Amino acid sequence: MNITAFWKIIDDSLEEAEGDIEEQMEFLGEMLEEAAFIFTEPQVEPPPFQGKAVEALIGYQGPHTGELRLVADAGLAATLAANLLGEDEGDATRVKAGDAVGELLNMFVGVWVVKLFGEQNRCKLGVPRVRELPAAEAGAPVK
Repeated sequence: MNITAFWKIIDDSLEEAEGDIEEQMEFLGEMLEEAAFIFTEPQVEPPPFQGKAVEALIGYQGPHTGELRLVADAGLAATLAANLLGEDEGDATRVKAGDAVGELLNMFVGVWVVKLFGEQNRCKLGVPRVRELPAAEAGAPVK
């Protein structure tokens, strides 16, 4: 199964805002383990998506503005939904898969902006936007 995170910093003056990508991936992996019992291994080049995927996007505003995108293959998204909700995988969790990916991204960005900008800075988070993607679009960076 495949999950990929993409960052887009809208404010070009903040190249260092991306921070340590390895640290962010490690943190996302820890969040998946703790919240959804999904264990990960970071990869430099993730494998291409083979089928449908679920995309969640969320913007943030603070000292700088940006957007994060999280894409998970449909199978992983259904597993994420089942594990977050404490339900068995099936049709009901496949329907909730998009919401689960959006919630995971929301949890991640909420903590990430505090790490990035510090507790003293105010940040505004957008509402996660979720949609299904064909495999061909799943690996593309944020536009």
